[in-house]
Amino acid sequence: MPAGWLQWHRETLLVKCAGLDREQPARTTVEPSGLTLLGLVRHLALIQDCARHNGHADRLRERIDGAIGDHPRI
Repeated sequence: MPAGWLQWHRETLLVKCAGLDREQPARTTVEPSGLTLLGLVRHLALIQDCARHNGHADRLRERIDGAIGDHPRI
């Protein structure tokens, strides 16, 4: 995952949430979906956490057998 990719998406979501009060991001607006801006913020945090753990996995794997690089494309 390119370093700037996640940051760009984080900043874009912040722009979308700017100016809202504390309750508005939790409001569902596209029924019947339960999707909310707050849900998207939480989801992005999970993606960031996953990317960080994948980075740790890269380092651990390299120390085990020297293998480096991204997951092979299928």
